[in-house]
This record gives sequence, structure tokens and C-alpha cells, in this order.
Amino acid sequence: MCAVCVCAMATRSTTQDVYDFFGNDREYGEPITACEVAMFLMSRGKVLGGGHGAQGRRLNQYDPLIHSIRGWPAYVVVASEIEGTDHALYWDGRYLRDPWPGEGVTSKWEDYDVLFVYPLGETEAVEQCKRLVYTPGPTPEHVLEWRSRRLAEATLQAATLVAANLQELKP
Repeated sequence: MCAVCVCAMATRSTTQDVYDFFGNDREYGEPITACEVAMFLMSRGKVLGGGHGAQGRRLNQYDPLIHSIRGWPAYVVVASEIEGTDHALYWDGRYLRDPWPGEGVTSKWEDYDVLFVYPLGETEAVEQCKRLVYTPGPTPEHVLEWRSRRLAEATLQAATLVAANLQELKP
């Protein structure tokens, strides 16, 4: 979902616009891949630049990498607290923005283990880019895995709640 939010922020769209672009059976909150990020951004005239690897290190505002993108937007990939996944942030050229609820309007580079920074450029061929159409195929495997993991977590939470309620009912 964070990548969807960053795509929406970078293009001044809504998250629903991002999901509508893919046109398949995606549900709100489901993930998209890096390739899908690039496709959506291109459809809106944004070009995902070559990534600058940061090897999971903490950066500060004086780091040469940050200095090199000052004034330019970027798609930022950081280590996630959820095992096996990455987290996406949006750098608007001045502020780092984390779509995770509760993180506030802006965040600090020092708070993240940065993996990659992808500068975002703009193309003059915006009208041609708007003609890009994503032809939906079967639901991608990573989405199906995400759904099954989410279902398993929800089932475990429900079972835990039921067990706790049963304990309270015992005489």
C-alpha cells in the first residue's frame, strides 16, 4: 500500500486512481510491484530514474546522496519493519514523506535504513504517456501471497480473541 500512496503523492492522484489504472481485482490496501510503480508513473508523465543504492544505511540531510537530489522528487525504498518486505517513501525535493499512518506530515532521513533512492523525472511526451494502458492479467502471485498471509493473520487474531472471551466466561 505504501507504494500506491507514493505513486499518488508523486502524481497528485488518489490511491483509487492508482488501483483503477491496473484494472484487475486489486483490493484497497494490496501491494504493487516496482515494475507496476514505474508503469503507473510513466502513464502520468513521470520517469523513474536509475536507483542509487544506499545499502541500508542511515542518511542525514548532509549526505552527498541527499544533496544530489535536493529540489528533485524521488521514490525512496527503505527497510520495512515487516519481514520480507520493503517500505516506500516520497521525497518531494524538500521533505521526506512517509505514507504510514501516524508518521506525521514529514519524516527524517535519519529514521530509516535507506535501500534505494530513485529520482523522478518528467517527460515532455505526457500526452503519449497517457495512452499507456495496463492490460490486466491474472492476479499477480505476490498479491495472492499477501492475501493469504493477511487471511492467516486475521484468523489468528480472531482465534486469540475467541480464546480470551472463552476464558472470561469460565466460572
